[in-house]
Amino acid sequence: MGNNNDQETKPEKPKKKKKSALPFILIIIGCAVVLTIALINIIRTQMEYKHSRDITENAVSSIIKTEPQTETAGTGETQPQEETFSYNHQAALAMNPDAKGLIYIPAINQKLPIVQRLNDASNEYYLHRGFDGAYSRAGTVYIDTNIEEGMGARHIILYGHHMGDGTMFSDNDKYRDSSFYKEAGNDTFYIYTPDSVQEYKIFSVYTPSPTGDTYTINFSTDEELQEYAKKWKSYSFYDTGVDISKASKIVTLSSCDIQTGYKLRLVVQGVMVNETKN
Repeated sequence: MGNNNDQETKPEKPKKKKKSALPFILIIIGCAVVLTIALINIIRTQMEYKHSRDITENAVSSIIKTEPQTETAGTGETQPQEETFSYNHQAALAMNPDAKGLIYIPAINQKLPIVQRLNDASNEYYLHRGFDGAYSRAGTVYIDTNIEEGMGARHIILYGHHMGDGTMFSDNDKYRDSSFYKEAGNDTFYIYTPDSVQEYKIFSVYTPSPTGDTYTINFSTDEELQEYAKKWKSYSFYDTGVDISKASKIVTLSSCDIQTGYKLRLVVQGVMVNETKN
């Protein structure tokens, strides 16, 4: 018989390697970092929004005086009525020597101070500066620096941000809808100057190029301005029916147009129909 001392040995089964938990830990840490950064950015943005709102609200509360409602005879109660207020230009100048006036848009309940920085090569000095001159995400509504006559010009261009929190000129988006425009009183905005209150009727709403002829300034005659108004009235999203044949003063409200990815501007244009001297 053969020798059985040399028995055949079976090969050992390979041992399974334990999977490392490190990649999963790194993924979790990475996700946590991304979420933390996103949360910090959201909080920072919201704080900047609040800071900008506070600057604007403080400025407005300092330069306007709201008139008290009168008591209805015999009832002891006040009846709802359109808010009335007065603009104090000296108070505005005391806060900011670049102050030029105030715009009031009743349809979106916006009261915003107006400034103009002369000799501003960038034309963006107030793009991210508040009325107090400090940093503000929302900036301040400002007149194009190249408009030589300022508030006395035939065509005044006012720049304002389209803010994510609905402030500044954000709600001008509502004017895309003709039904909003046609609601009572929504076709009007007001400019308060040191000398008068000017009433404007909105005659055109459209989205031009940021460097197009919409931004033509320093008109020499009313006739030139009227030709300009006639052209851009034809570009409006809808027919406003406002007569611009005798236009002597136009205000253009310009903001970024988010619906075109900021490639175009949303413009709301008004023609002055009345002026009440102070």
